[in-house]
Amino acid sequence: MRLLPAIMLLCAAIFVHGVASAFEEDAATAPVLKPSLSLSHSRPITAIDFNDRLIVSGSEDGEVKLFARDGKLLSGFKEHISPILGVAFLGEEFIISVDSTQVILWNLPLARRAPLKFRNENGRNIQINTVAISSRFKRLAVAAPGLLQVIDLTTGDILQSFTGIGDPRSIEISDSGKFLCLVSGSYSHEFIYIIDLEQGTLANKVRHDGNVRRASFLDDSRLIVLQRKKGSQDPMLRLVDLTTQADLAAYGQTHTSVQSAIAYADDLMVYADDVFERVSFTYEPGMSFTSSYSLFKPSMPSNSGLNWSKIDGQTGLLALLTNDGTAFLYDFGKVLEKEAALRDRALQMEREFFQSKPSDEAPRPEPSLTIGVASQEGFAPFTVSVDIEPANLPGPVQQLALDPGDGKPQVLHSDTLSCKYAYRQPGTYMLRAAVQTEAGVVLSNKIAITVKPMTFEQYPKDMQQESEKSMQQ
Repeated sequence: MRLLPAIMLLCAAIFVHGVASAFEEDAATAPVLKPSLSLSHSRPITAIDFNDRLIVSGSEDGEVKLFARDGKLLSGFKEHISPILGVAFLGEEFIISVDSTQVILWNLPLARRAPLKFRNENGRNIQINTVAISSRFKRLAVAAPGLLQVIDLTTGDILQSFTGIGDPRSIEISDSGKFLCLVSGSYSHEFIYIIDLEQGTLANKVRHDGNVRRASFLDDSRLIVLQRKKGSQDPMLRLVDLTTQADLAAYGQTHTSVQSAIAYADDLMVYADDVFERVSFTYEPGMSFTSSYSLFKPSMPSNSGLNWSKIDGQTGLLALLTNDGTAFLYDFGKVLEKEAALRDRALQMEREFFQSKPSDEAPRPEPSLTIGVASQEGFAPFTVSVDIEPANLPGPVQQLALDPGDGKPQVLHSDTLSCKYAYRQPGTYMLRAAVQTEAGVVLSNKIAITVKPMTFEQYPKDMQQESEKSMQQ
């Protein structure tokens, strides 16, 4: 029997998650990617955007600069008196720049138009502390403590206004333009608010424990949450289902730090422990599967200090903004092309493995996973002896997961194919098991376990009589 080639291991390191647990391994050694160019300001760069011809950036000292895609400085203006919170291209003719008090619309190349001051419902000037820009839909969302506004950038009109949201930490508009998420961190307002921009209503809110730093959309139904680990300043990622508010997956538990996460296509580009990884998610009932592939390690001075990152999926341009006033830009399009080629080759070889066979041999049996138990019914407390029986696997078992169905999933060693589990409470449980091979193949199965309440009817008659005698004595 042929084994899947080693290239499969390069294409995906698959982690099997229970409801609240995960398998995770250290990222493989990644190639170093040098920046294609760097841009500089006198103070830390706080915002950046690019189109197919130009790059615009803003900094902590209020300066806005316009560069060609080769890094040549075209123009620069310092019309803002406070740090830049956001910049963006609006079509081919305009740029906007935002600080805490105003948004300025510029004609290219940076010929200033009249600014729009931020005001509350009473017409008083306000200071905002976080912004989100949708260039595609020409929308600007701004938030201050207790207030969120959505502004039409073509007219300057306030389209929606929401109050009572607490102290905002971050805002994000979904790629579809349908939803907005806002992370509030003040006491009694520790929520992630989901706003339906089409209806102008609050669609949902997800409570958090105060450790959330920011949230963004993977798509309209899933939220990427960047938060601190409990009892630590180190960040980690969670993927949250907005319909059920359940955690679909967790990532970064074994990393020292997760610096940023950016939605890319249907996956994530995650910058963790100084390495960019591409992370994919798939699901089965009760379990999720997370595939991680190390793409590259961006080369930059060790003392720069990353404060933000932005990705242009169409042109394959990545910008890392640092605390020393430099933005490093990387052309990672070729890296992704190579990764896509490796994945396609891996899928082809996997299909060949399962489909091909010598002409003089019987058809190759399909891999399978069986869960064996002595009995699927018993009285509480009921101890189940579980035998996990994989068959016809294309390589050794690497990791195992067991979810008894009572909210206490377990990660097992690769050689632990038998174990025991005690159910304390009556009920019907769906026991699930999953196995991952070194070749990256994941199989799962499930069976129902019924635990009945204990009553005297289960005791022999003579035991009941003895019990009654002892009570009389």
